[in-house]
Amino acid sequence: MPSPVSSPSSGSARAPSPSSACAGCHPARRCAPSSWRCRSGSVSSSLECGRRCSPPSSWAARSPAPPPGCSSGLASPRSCSSVRRTEEPARSLPCLSPVTRACPSRSSGSAWPARSPEHAVPWPGSRRWRWSAWLPSPPSDCGRNHRRPPPPASRPVPRDSARPSHTWSASVSSILIRNAHVISLDDQIGDLPRADLRIDDGAITAIGVDLDDTGATVIDAAGKVALPGLVDSHRHVWQGAIGGAGGKVSLGGYFGVVLAGLLDKYQPDDVYAGVLWGALQALNAGITTVADWSHIGTTPMHADENVRALQDSGIRALYLYGPPVGQGVMRWFHESTERHPDDVRRMRDLLADDRARVTMGLALRGPEFATPETTEYDFNLARELGVPISIHSGIPGYLRKYRTIETLDGLGLLGPDVHHAHGAQFSETDLARIAATGGTVTPCPTIDMSMAMGTFPLVGRAIEHGLLPALGTDTVAGAGTDLFSEMRLALAAERGRANAAALARDEPPATVDLDHRDVLRFATVAGAEAWGMSDRIGTLRPGKRADLILVDVSRPHLGPLNEPVTTIVLNAGPSDVDTVLVDGVVVKRDGRLVGAVAERARQLIEESRSRVFDRAKLVDVLGPAWTA
Repeated sequence: MPSPVSSPSSGSARAPSPSSACAGCHPARRCAPSSWRCRSGSVSSSLECGRRCSPPSSWAARSPAPPPGCSSGLASPRSCSSVRRTEEPARSLPCLSPVTRACPSRSSGSAWPARSPEHAVPWPGSRRWRWSAWLPSPPSDCGRNHRRPPPPASRPVPRDSARPSHTWSASVSSILIRNAHVISLDDQIGDLPRADLRIDDGAITAIGVDLDDTGATVIDAAGKVALPGLVDSHRHVWQGAIGGAGGKVSLGGYFGVVLAGLLDKYQPDDVYAGVLWGALQALNAGITTVADWSHIGTTPMHADENVRALQDSGIRALYLYGPPVGQGVMRWFHESTERHPDDVRRMRDLLADDRARVTMGLALRGPEFATPETTEYDFNLARELGVPISIHSGIPGYLRKYRTIETLDGLGLLGPDVHHAHGAQFSETDLARIAATGGTVTPCPTIDMSMAMGTFPLVGRAIEHGLLPALGTDTVAGAGTDLFSEMRLALAAERGRANAAALARDEPPATVDLDHRDVLRFATVAGAEAWGMSDRIGTLRPGKRADLILVDVSRPHLGPLNEPVTTIVLNAGPSDVDTVLVDGVVVKRDGRLVGAVAERARQLIEESRSRVFDRAKLVDVLGPAWTA
């Protein structure tokens, strides 16, 4: 009987210490997390284990914890003392239209400062304000309710807006998951055929058998497998409304249909609806963390609605603030000289806590879409702000002007804070340069193959260079909403690549040193490592945050359970995910998303989809089904 594993007395998780070099190890499976990059000959002595076992110092936590009463992520101006208030008296404002609810509390005598005329009107076509700065009390003789104006661009956007609140029915301080088959993916804990997990205040505090359930809500997990929450390392979450819209096109067609045809038709309320729905799609599929590569920030209002939706959804997210492509695809994605928008500085002030549930990075275009001079400015901006960088890399030559890795290396811009999505066209030299500088990679198997990024996704070749690939879904416009299918395709594609090489030599098909547990690590451990979150998520271990899922393996297609990991990777899907917890909060239970947000999101996305497609007039491209 395994003994319970408890969290350290300090109550805080720590990244594993660097281990000694392990030349020749298989980096996907047999090395401890801190030594994946210790493959013989792949890195110099100055770039070994220690550089990967903790987040790079250039984007470590850059500010102290927020003051008491200040929520993580976007702070509320009514409760956070760090937000400065103006001393001007409250002003009477004209009646605009009904307000959705009254302000629960305000400090007397404080008000948002006056705004410039361009901020005094709603976004064109919107039916209500999408901001949450509270108005001063209305005049007693008004007789009408008042609508809220936008707060100034330099102010935080409060989380408790008029949107559905994130109040999940199972938001309790202590939970005990009883009798689960635990696949921890932790090298010390391993797999436990029957075990309990104790969760207190959002963190895993113990794993063992017959744990004490005092003061805890008990979840019976008999017949279910407990796994770390999945990490989607590259996803355009705003596209929640356009699933299947790019299913008939390759990459060039995607640029025309989605980026040029749809993106600029999104108003801020559509961004909120799309991101909220996209995040709920991910949660429903057991994805608890997503790297949201957002190029929908046409205006600061669009960006704020994106972040607000991530906050409201309950998902853990890295918001990667990208270029405002809605201002013109050719302007931003064709040898662009446009510098990354300076509004990222304001957003960085709002998302200053790098250990919050929603954090920030920059989604940059890189040399494939921008001039070297512009790329250098953008990278320096990210490093000034102390945030990670994500770029699309290694895409087909007909879409790029410069070779990404060669150009970045020549400019001295490669580093451990640079994350490369796709990479199907990387040369062996490119991969060696990424590995030597501590960079990370995320293949997106479905899109990389179906949209003709390359013949095979970057999985096995990354491993050969000592890189542990993460996995991404990229876009629901041309791929599914889950990582189970991406794991299957990554494994099948890599075996297909090895077999094709063997058959070309007229030899028997090769045995691939890659199995189902490896690709499960890609979708969990590797994603956490890639974004500097491995001390918090990626495995099940006391001291880490309680981001986990329960997969119901009692169903016919998942039984009998001969080998749990293989069975889940080969056969599981979103409908098999019974329970999802993020930061100790239950967001899916008994196979259904829970809470007011989930109930409201369906209506929001249907309304938004109708508006966007009506504006886009893309019926001829997408087919008559889109007229519904």
